[in-house]
Amino acid sequence: MEDYTVQIAEFEYPFPSQLLEQQLTEAGVAFRSFNSSATEAGIMGKVYFVKSTDASKAFEIREKIDSENAKAEIRHMHPYRKILAYVSLILILLYVIYSAIGFINDLNN
Repeated sequence: MEDYTVQIAEFEYPFPSQLLEQQLTEAGVAFRSFNSSATEAGIMGKVYFVKSTDASKAFEIREKIDSENAKAEIRHMHPYRKILAYVSLILILLYVIYSAIGFINDLNN
C-alpha cells in the first residue's frame, strides 16, 4: 500500500479544487483527496495528500494556484471594497507617520 502522508492543500470545492486536481494529474503526481466537512459557511472543501517523494512538486503547483486564485479574487473584488481598502491603508499610513513624528518630537524635548 502506498502512503499518502503529506497534506499539501485544503481548497474549496469545486474551485480551486478541480484546478489543483487537473494540475497534479498533468504533472504526474499521484494524490488522494478527502471531503472536508468542517468549513466556514457550509462551503464544501477537499483536503489533498501526496506521497512524500512528490511533495515538493505538489507544493509548487499549490503555490502557483494560490497566487492565481488571489489575483483573480482581487480582479473580481467589488470596486467599493477596493476603494475602502485603499482609503483604510492610507489612513493607517497617516496614523503611523503622525505617531512617528510625535515620537521623534518627544525624543527631542
